Amino acid sequence: MTTNTNKNSLTTTIQLILEDGTLDGILYLKTLRWPLGGIMLVSPRDKVAKLLDEYEECNNWGIYLLIAKNQVYVGQSSELKQRIEQHLLGKDWWEKVFLFTTSNNSLDKSGIDYLESKLIDKAKANNKLSSDNKKNGNKTNIDRFRETELKEYLNELIFLLD
Repeated sequence: MTTNTNKNSLTTTIQLILEDGTLDGILYLKTLRWPLGGIMLVSPRDKVAKLLDEYEECNNWGIYLLIAKNQVYVGQSSELKQRIEQHLLGKDWWEKVFLFTTSNNSLDKSGIDYLESKLIDKAKANNKLSSDNKKNGNKTNIDRFRETELKEYLNELIFLLD
């Protein structure tokens, strides 16, 4: 699938696996230009167990969004699988999960703190943030080079969410 972005008029290639042949099932996405080997995994709530069992990347560091019609919860974890399993039991309102990680598990604590904080800010700006997100994210301590990498990662993440 190739698309032309309006932001910078660059053509990009999106690699997409439709686990069950539809956009309503489990999705695995990456782009050739996504820094750090970025990966997006998407699943409806009723297929999350299959996603977590079949994709090794669910054991990586990353950030995630729990989505319902009018709200989003932004979170992070050093092991996405374990955290999403907790949310299956503890939060019953969400309908879909978006996981963001890397193919080589190159995100770390400061990286996911930064990304989570930026996504919480965006959700607040759109008045979609779940009341379960009680804090603004953790403070980050990253150098200018890492921040540039993470901004590029975030820009591609937002492009894919659009």
